[in-house]
Amino acid sequence: MSLSGTIQLAANSLLAQQIGLQVTGNNIANASTPGYLRQRVNFVPAATQERGTLRFGTGVTVDSITVETDRFVSERNRRATSDVSAAEPQETTYLQLEALLGELGDADLSSTLDRFFASLQTALTEPDNAALRNNVLAEGEAVATELNRLDHGIDSLRKEINSKVVTLADDVNRLVSDIARFNAQIVTLEGGGAIRSDAVGVRDRREIALNELLSVPLRSWTTTWNGQT
Repeated sequence: MSLSGTIQLAANSLLAQQIGLQVTGNNIANASTPGYLRQRVNFVPAATQERGTLRFGTGVTVDSITVETDRFVSERNRRATSDVSAAEPQETTYLQLEALLGELGDADLSSTLDRFFASLQTALTEPDNAALRNNVLAEGEAVATELNRLDHGIDSLRKEINSKVVTLADDVNRLVSDIARFNAQIVTLEGGGAIRSDAVGVRDRREIALNELLSVPLRSWTTTWNGQT
């Protein structure tokens, strides 16, 4: 190999390793950055040269810089995040309804109804007894009061959820718009597959937007009231 060929081989190797060190340093610097996807440098043998009937290599070169991620694990993680985001607000709503109904205490609707029907049954044994009839009226008023309280409480809870849905819908629209913009940038930067390197920076921002979108509990809020929101 000639002196110039040796120098070229060394230059190719140094350049490739310099890029590798830069990518490694970038991975270390972003080790705790939310949404960052680790990058990998893919080395391949550099183009060969011919001299007469001989072929010899010219060192190493960087073929591409790609995102190091497991698509299967990422998909499972996204599904798990979505399930948790859907379950948490649903649980919160059920707990609020449970507290509103108060079925574990003595001031709940079922206890009020039991007292009303008991007073009615007692009054039927002595229909001429004014005191028993007045007691039936009092218990009936208690039932009406309890029903009005529950109606007011459930209506307030429904309005609160509707307000949250409106806010979350705005967040979803914003995130979907951002993801669509990132996708267009990725296609442009990666040349529709013609360029082997990934648009690493834009993919990171898209990953953050996807995770944020999956954390929005809109699906659970909109199904809590069976489509009444």
